[in-house]
Formats: sequence, structure tokens, C-alpha cells
Amino acid sequence: MKSKFFVFTIGLLLLSTLSSGCWDLLEVDKRAFVSTIGIDGNKEGMIHLSAQIPLPHKMLPPGATTGGESGKQFSMINFSANSVNAALNGLQAKTYQEVVIEQTKSVVINEELARQGITAIVENFIRNSQMPPQAILFFTANHTAKEILSFSPAQEILPGLQFIQAAQLVIKSDWTYYVPLWEFGQKLVHKATDPFASLISLDQKNKMFVTAGLAVFNGDRLTGKLDMAETQYFGLLAGLMQAGGIKIDLPDHNILTLRNVRGDSKINVSKSADGAPFFLVKTEITGTLNEITDTGKELTPTYIRKLESDAEQVLQPRLVNVIKKLQGFNSDIVGFGDKLRIQHQDMWQRTEWKDLYPTVPFAVEVKLKIVRDGTLR
Repeated sequence: MKSKFFVFTIGLLLLSTLSSGCWDLLEVDKRAFVSTIGIDGNKEGMIHLSAQIPLPHKMLPPGATTGGESGKQFSMINFSANSVNAALNGLQAKTYQEVVIEQTKSVVINEELARQGITAIVENFIRNSQMPPQAILFFTANHTAKEILSFSPAQEILPGLQFIQAAQLVIKSDWTYYVPLWEFGQKLVHKATDPFASLISLDQKNKMFVTAGLAVFNGDRLTGKLDMAETQYFGLLAGLMQAGGIKIDLPDHNILTLRNVRGDSKINVSKSADGAPFFLVKTEITGTLNEITDTGKELTPTYIRKLESDAEQVLQPRLVNVIKKLQGFNSDIVGFGDKLRIQHQDMWQRTEWKDLYPTVPFAVEVKLKIVRDGTLR
């Protein structure tokens, strides 16, 4: 009898829920779903926020035309305020729709604003329960964030979606490294390792976006940039390159090209005679032989070992130069400070790391292993 009463009660609850309706839901056409957010600023501290909103009725298959004055598959709304939160609220007044940021895939921040410090901006997004913490963070190179978001690429795809699709391709992971909001914010709090994020720019001639290189930070301030080649070497140092491709000009004027390249580094910290830290970086690199311009040589084990040795001599100073460049930016994105904190807690506690890091001594050892010499078909 009790079980029948329970079933009857549940049925009444379901019936009342269905008949009452969902009062807090809105039709899709009454919502403006923001795919990408752009943030610019000025020296007076004002925030200029841009929102890219897809237009579903204009999202046609590739090759189709949308008609009208503009073939853009998105619209833009902008608002200026003294904070990100105020700017987001201000966007609501710019459209009859409810502005929704729960589906935002990426955030683009202007380089000049990033040089002033972005803790408040990042924390605002992370604390906002509506903002996806996995949204990818980009920094502009030679353009404003508004210019990036307003740009229509030759490829008929929503720009914000194009950013994310590129980030999901493992093969692109040696040109730049994509960082979500939560990870960037975590490094700001952690402080033993500085944050970095992907650079984005425009190729106006070919009408396309370029995501290559890294914006590197000292704390929350952008202090420098790595180009595409330097980003590759950083990826080898930091163990981030998982399926890259690198070209090496060998000492004998031959060119060696490797694919499926992976890098992994072990950093050991020791104390020098004066008690200061010394860092030894041991980087192991593996890759598949893709091409060697010296086609007259048979790929014997002895010759393969010679290629490995010659390539090691080329790669070692390049890795050293990247570390020195980062020291010049006072940006410890490799994580030397974190290794010091873990391996020598006493030294870490009595060290002002940011004062010491730009001149800290280090050495780099490189070991390359060509795991396969390719297959002729």
C-alpha cells in the first residue's frame, strides 16, 4: 500500500512540474550567445570589451553566399567601462537579447593592456560562475582585440570556432601552446612558475588568423614574446611538444627534418660553493626521421648516430638561448623556481627568486634519439 502511495505522489509531482512550465527559460532567438570575448584598454584604466555573437541564420555550408551587405556569420557588440564586470553588464543594454557567456570558447586580450597587468581581468573571469574556465586565452600581436574579433577570415567558419579547432589539433602544438583561463590563473596564484599564452595576429593579405609564438609573463605583466622557432625550443624544454616537426641545419650543411618530435626535460638543482643554486637541464628528444638532404648516405646505425650527435650540437645552444632570452624578460615559464622550491625548500624560502632568476647559472645537456628512420613505400 505504501509503495502505491509513493508512486502516486511522484506522479502528482511530475504532473505539476510539467503543467507549471519552465518559467526561467528563454527561447534561443532571445539569447545572444557570445563565442569570443575581446578586451582592450587604455592608460586611464578603461576596459573596452567586445563580444562576438554568432548569427545562426547566416551559418551556411562552405561556398554558399549569405547575401546582404555583409556576409559575416557573426555580429559584434562593444561596451567600455572601468572593469570587466561593468563592461559585461553594459553589453546587456546594447541588444534586445539576453547576453549569454556560458558558451564562450576564447578570450583575446590586447598586448598593451597585458603589459599593464591583468590579474583583475583574469580573476574576474575565474570568479564569474557563468564564464567557462576552459576558455582558451589569447594575446594579440600588433592588433587590438577588437580588430581580431571583427576580422572575417577567408575560410568560411566562425572566427571564435576557428581558434578552438586549431587548439584541438595536436599537430599544431609545436607552433604555440594553448592555455585555458583556469591554468593561467593558477600560475598567477602559485607564483613559482610564470604564465604564458598563445599569440594571435592577422595575415591581412591572405585573410587568415595566425596563431604562433607565445606571450610570456613576469607575474601578471606581459614582458616579452617568443617567435615560432623559440616556442618550439621552449616546448622541448618544458616537455610540451608531443607531435612536433623540427628542421635542423647540420654542421656539414645537410638539413635534417624530424617529425613526431617529443621533448622531456629533467631539471636538477644543486648548491654552488657560495650556496647559490645551479640548474642542470637534461633534455631528451625523440623523433622520426622525415628527411635528410644527404641522399647519398646509407642509413646505417653508425650514420644515424652521427646525425643524432650533429643535431645535438645544433640544438643545445638554441635551448640555451631561449632560456637566456626568458631570463632577460624575467619570465620563468620553464619552471626553474618551482624545481628550486621542490628540491631545496630551505634555499627557496630565503631567496628572492625574481631578483635571482635573471642571472642564475645553468647548463643544458641534450640527448636526441631518432626512434625510426622512416619507411620507403
